[in-house]
Amino acid sequence: MITYTKEVPGRAHERSEDSSLEAILNNSSQKEWGLYMVADGLTAHNGTKASHTALAVIRNYLADNLKKGGGVVKEIIKEAVVLANEKLQDITVSCTTLDLILVSPDNIYLTHLGDSRIYFVYNDSLELMTEDQITSFGAPADYVGSTFVEGDSRPIGERLVVKQYQLSEYNISGIYLETDGVILKEEEKERFLLQIPQGANPKKILDQMATEIQSVKRRQSDIDDVTMLYVDLEDVVERERLNKEKEKVVLVEEKKQIEISRDKLILEKSKIMQERDDYQRELQDANDRIRLLNDKIAKNEDGTNDKIADFEEQLNRQSTTIEQLEIRYDRDISKEKEKYSELEKKHDREIKMLNDRYELKKTKYEKDIENIKQNNSLSINRLIDNLRNMRETKKKIENDKTELERKLSEVYNNSPVIIETSDQQKAQLSQYLGLIQKTDDTNKIFVGKMTDSQKAYRNVVKEEKPTAQNQQTEQTSQKWYTNILTRYKKWTL
Repeated sequence: MITYTKEVPGRAHERSEDSSLEAILNNSSQKEWGLYMVADGLTAHNGTKASHTALAVIRNYLADNLKKGGGVVKEIIKEAVVLANEKLQDITVSCTTLDLILVSPDNIYLTHLGDSRIYFVYNDSLELMTEDQITSFGAPADYVGSTFVEGDSRPIGERLVVKQYQLSEYNISGIYLETDGVILKEEEKERFLLQIPQGANPKKILDQMATEIQSVKRRQSDIDDVTMLYVDLEDVVERERLNKEKEKVVLVEEKKQIEISRDKLILEKSKIMQERDDYQRELQDANDRIRLLNDKIAKNEDGTNDKIADFEEQLNRQSTTIEQLEIRYDRDISKEKEKYSELEKKHDREIKMLNDRYELKKTKYEKDIENIKQNNSLSINRLIDNLRNMRETKKKIENDKTELERKLSEVYNNSPVIIETSDQQKAQLSQYLGLIQKTDDTNKIFVGKMTDSQKAYRNVVKEEKPTAQNQQTEQTSQKWYTNILTRYKKWTL
């Protein structure tokens, strides 16, 4: 619920003697109730203080007692107004009119004292819900703070009327409260207020009404205060409709459950009727047999008493048998129920045991999978490391091979070179190279210069024309160098 208030002080007062109040209260079920009031303090009767005090006392009393719960709402409203009346009587010459609206989730409660007004606003009409209580000279005939009212000796609690309206029966869009300072005609109020249900802003409508009222007051030299309060109930009505629909759905569901229960009862009743019919047939058969025996007794009086006694004894035995059968039936039913209960417990235990086994196996499998993942990861990492080491070793061997080939090439070109090698490599190379010399470093060997025949071959190739001797020298040098490279490659592999 949204409220809109507009107050216009009259030109005769420094402060407005009117008061208005809107509040949201909670009842014992924590449901929200809306309280809306306007009061017009009587001029020369401490009006400002009277109107404010009355509304505050009523608001506090309703808030406390609605929250407690247990009372009749109409009586609680009357008690609140009576208490406000007593408070004003304690203040010298304090009087005020009162118009009160209390909106619950289901109802609207209304009470009225004096000449202020309350309207119900519908989508297409405006309905005045109060009747002006005024004297012949235009003053309020009833008000809060009075000790008595002219022509009515009853106390205020007895003459006060609280009306109740059900929200579901009234398609109300809003509630409009005003003091007597609103001097617009009814058709003018209707023209303004009926714009609100059509989507107009209530605040703007009240501002327009205030402007129109001030214009009329200036023309008529009216000096009274003006207070207007509009309560928008669209959300309340919609919420009430939704609650009704929810209740309807609940009732339909309850009805279905009742029908299901009724069908079950009818089925059980038919079973009981069937059993009763079976018993009645058995009883009828027994009566027929008794009747036949009576007929036989009438025909054959000799020995009939013994037969009757035997038959009665037989009937007693049958009755006893039937009772025993019923007892046994009940006992069997009880045993079956106990057995069924035991089976249910056993089933629950087995289900729990299977669930526990499943959880244990699941945990074990998860651990196994994790271990396998870790082992595989370690194996893969080792393989990767080994592969990396092999590649590095291969690369190193290739670099060593390239370096040795370079140095041997330098030897071939008559360039002395020092080759780094181990003792084992030095011993093996000494088998192939006649030019090895020892150096200061035990891990290095020195390869000397080419022989004179190799030098001669090189000089012949560079300066002289090839001869048979030069060609022979060239072939000897090439064989020497090729032999060294071939043997060294085999040795390094």
